[in-house]
Amino acid sequence: MKSKYLHLSEMSPYIACVMLGIILSGLLVKDIMAQKASERKALASLKLQVKSSDVLGIRKDFWGSPNAQYTLVEFGDYECPPCRGHQKPIEEIIKALSGQIKLDFRHIPLTKIHPHAMDAAILAEASRIKGNFWDMHRQLFSTDLANKKIFEKEKDSSILDRAKKQVADDMKLASSLGIQSTPTFLLVTPSGQVFRVPNLEILKKML
Repeated sequence: MKSKYLHLSEMSPYIACVMLGIILSGLLVKDIMAQKASERKALASLKLQVKSSDVLGIRKDFWGSPNAQYTLVEFGDYECPPCRGHQKPIEEIIKALSGQIKLDFRHIPLTKIHPHAMDAAILAEASRIKGNFWDMHRQLFSTDLANKKIFEKEKDSSILDRAKKQVADDMKLASSLGIQSTPTFLLVTPSGQVFRVPNLEILKKML
């Protein structure tokens, strides 16, 4: 008994092509949907159960547009080679996504392996108090910290005391979030959600 369904070989080439296209399109849509679902699942696994206000605090001196909706928070160490290596890519990201994302830097000096990291963090915060944090930030990342002369730039004890407290607060925040290595990146979204950023390559996909 002959089947009531036509085989592709019995159809005109045009109809066969159309049907094959529909089948392939359906498979492609299914694959895209599966990929999107996988990405959503992966993103959900990076979400932290923490308030954005606890991460951002009251700082206002971001790198990038202060009106940018997303905030990239870096926990870093001025004597950490990977942190130094990430500075140029971060600059490029802030520039490429101008107006969309801004950077906040938090200190987690790894003093057991980096003997100058704490002094560098305190100097950076002293510079923040005086209104030129980002200039000092760039300088510290491009300077040999074994050269003690850079740490002679700030001698006001009251400013240094305030700077030490800010560094201590950053370290306390890092500890509360389970952050022990540098660099560690967090992304704060416009809705106030906080995500861990595994690497800068996937950052754009998270926006």
